[in-house]
Amino acid sequence: MSFHVIRPRHRHAIATMLQTVIVIVTALVLTACTTNTSQRKQSNSTTTRTQDTSTAPSGQPTAHSDGGALAIGPLAADELGYRVDWRTATGVRNVRHFSMQHDSVYIVDGSNFLSRIRSDDGVRLWRTPVADPVEDILDVVDFPDDGLVLVVTPGIIMELDRASGGQTGRQKLAKIARTKPVVAGQFLIYGARNGQVIWHSYPVKFQWRATQLARTISVPPVLADGIVAVVGNNGEIMVLSAQHARSIWSDRLLDEVVAAPAISNGVLYVAGLDQHLRALDIRNGRSQWKVLTKAPLRDSPVVLDNRLYQQIPGTGLVCFDALPLDSPGGKIIWTAAEVTGSVLTQRGSDLICWDAQKREIQILDSTYGTLKQTMNLHAARKIVCTSTSNGTIYVVSDSGTITRLVMKN
Repeated sequence: MSFHVIRPRHRHAIATMLQTVIVIVTALVLTACTTNTSQRKQSNSTTTRTQDTSTAPSGQPTAHSDGGALAIGPLAADELGYRVDWRTATGVRNVRHFSMQHDSVYIVDGSNFLSRIRSDDGVRLWRTPVADPVEDILDVVDFPDDGLVLVVTPGIIMELDRASGGQTGRQKLAKIARTKPVVAGQFLIYGARNGQVIWHSYPVKFQWRATQLARTISVPPVLADGIVAVVGNNGEIMVLSAQHARSIWSDRLLDEVVAAPAISNGVLYVAGLDQHLRALDIRNGRSQWKVLTKAPLRDSPVVLDNRLYQQIPGTGLVCFDALPLDSPGGKIIWTAAEVTGSVLTQRGSDLICWDAQKREIQILDSTYGTLKQTMNLHAARKIVCTSTSNGTIYVVSDSGTITRLVMKN
């Protein structure tokens, strides 16, 4: 057996070669890691501002594209007079709550995780569990000045830090809530399961007042100009002062009311299962006008300017004069028999209506009630609007994608 002796100068050459190899390998590894990190960052970014121009085979706008992930595309939005501002893939397939408040969108999924999404660009700021999956979430209320988000359930209110989503406290409700609340100053006013109207002061975490109305209350209160209107399960109706929790007047209708009333121009508009559409003076409850329709009314009336729009099953969308002179039987302006949806918003002279059951948008002329276009959004699970006049529209698809539509200039 023989041994090869490595001379000193050979050892130096080999060491130099090994150092060179190590440097090259290290550089390759770092490059690969940087590339992978960049790819991961790109894949985690789920918010896009779209320039998609998808069209159907006929060349007409398509509302459904991207393998079912989207409920409405840019060309379909253009037909509405809107443009797609952004879309965010949340992955939420069972939306229990969706609301727009101040600068944020709040969405609760089927597991009762609450997400806060920034409304101007669709970026999700945080996601946190707020209740057991079987618990009902009645509402999410945003108080930006207090840095607080309140999650209302039937028995408790959970306090969250608005910036981080972390829980900061809990408030126990003295009476079990049945409806979402309306906010009047420091009070959350809600309908309780025992039929009382409750004033809950959220800063002091205590019930302030309670007024008995009915056996139970299922329709959320309506608030306007310091007046709260509440309806009970057997057709009871009461108007109260929001500030003093004092009853101004009350009455009982012929049957239950399942749609939220509307308040405008000092008039309370109520659509009931007794097939009547009523206009009542908010100050004393006196009838301004009343119409007997052909079917029970389950959709809320929508008031825009001096017109009232009511969906009447079997009749269509009916436009009434909201403030007719000397017309105790009401005054019909037009009837759109083909329109099965309720008014979502008005853009210019067009009314945009939404039929949730058909998942269909219907566009009609507000002056004459002429149907101009029908658009099927079969992938849209929910559509909500920030206002009944020139509002921003949010479309939530079955796959959890949120698309924000803003009016075109």
